[in-house]
Amino acid sequence: MNFLNRYAGILALIALAIGLGGLYTPVQQDINAALGAFDIPTRYPNGHLDTNGGYYVDGTAIIDGSGALSATTGTFSSTLDVTGTLDVTGATVVETFTQGGTTLATSTVATATVLNAATLGYSLIEVTVNLTDLTYTFPASSTLSALIPNAGDRRDIVWYNATSTAGIDVIFAAGTGIEVKAAGTATGLSMDEASFMNMTLVRKINSDIIVLLSTPLDD
Repeated sequence: MNFLNRYAGILALIALAIGLGGLYTPVQQDINAALGAFDIPTRYPNGHLDTNGGYYVDGTAIIDGSGALSATTGTFSSTLDVTGTLDVTGATVVETFTQGGTTLATSTVATATVLNAATLGYSLIEVTVNLTDLTYTFPASSTLSALIPNAGDRRDIVWYNATSTAGIDVIFAAGTGIEVKAAGTATGLSMDEASFMNMTLVRKINSDIIVLLSTPLDD
């Protein structure tokens, strides 16, 4: 009798263990679902994905569910190559800074033409005028929104009049919503043969654009 009672107790414990084991999976799933509703990241020593597709390291979101980099700081020990637009909010501190790197060489027999955003997207523009003076007229300020969209945005361009014939100038004229100002030369808004000109475009608070022209005094 004692023998049967002993093994009956063991069988009862086994049955209880099996029953609790069967309940574990649905209960654990309910708990996981409840926690997931609050989007609470779990801290792991290494990176992991959360339920929204974000990537966390030690509980900190590095890449959110939309694929955006959400880290507040980053350290790179080698060159960082970015293809496309790099948007930075806040101050940018660099030891040395090199910009530009795009060039356009063009020649024309025209005497007047309207500039466009594509042309002004280059950092160095060399133009050879083959007939007589050429007047570049700026387009309306609204058409340059892709170039300098926000108030305070600026774009710097270096122009070179590659014409070798004396007396052939490149002249810049304003368009709608554009103000052109010159300094550093008596010729004002014109650039004579074999000379350089610095051009800075700045979006004003009222959305107009001011164009600042500067030619070296000894040019």
